[in-house]
Amino acid sequence: MSHEVNNATATTAPGSFEPASASLSSEDLMMYLQVQLGSMDTEIQTSLAQQTYALKQREALSKVEEIFNKHNPPKDYEDWTSVKKDVSDAMKELAADDPVRKQVQEVLNDISQKHVSGAPAPQVPAKTPEAVKSAIQKKTEATGNAQFKFSMTADEWKISLSSIQQARENVKSNADLEMVQLQSMMSQRQTCIQLATNIMSKMNQSYEAIVHNIK
Repeated sequence: MSHEVNNATATTAPGSFEPASASLSSEDLMMYLQVQLGSMDTEIQTSLAQQTYALKQREALSKVEEIFNKHNPPKDYEDWTSVKKDVSDAMKELAADDPVRKQVQEVLNDISQKHVSGAPAPQVPAKTPEAVKSAIQKKTEATGNAQFKFSMTADEWKISLSSIQQARENVKSNADLEMVQLQSMMSQRQTCIQLATNIMSKMNQSYEAIVHNIK
């Protein structure tokens, strides 16, 4: 579609920056394009930030996958405790409310619920004398992890690992879709800039012609 603009023909590309009016002055069209470029730049920056964060998510999940492959499966409760700590460290780069972080935590919780057995740490009432509290704490520390048992087969461990791998693949798929959208926005932005450049060139030619006629 083309519009006559002060003796200059401006070709508008289809998309979010299509002018609402069928005919705009050069100055009005340039102002319109400036607004559209500002909006596009905001969307592009947001998309780039999302791509950067998705990369963090994939890196964190890759670390978790490495941890799971290293302990295949944990040989005892102490080993399982080490896995949880390492996974927690790998997730630190992600926000506390990150859905990927929550998904990984759900996997850990499911493993603990199904494959850890033993007596939990004793609950000490708040009004318990300090001397008694201290004695209970020392006894608990002395028994340590011996009161817990961890039992999980390699096949069961692989099922949990597959959940981590699936989460990583989901993040990658979403990032790939967002990348396509980002490339589309970048293309629209380039078209918009080219349109603005053409209009400015036509305006400059018109002004030069006016000056020449005056002379």
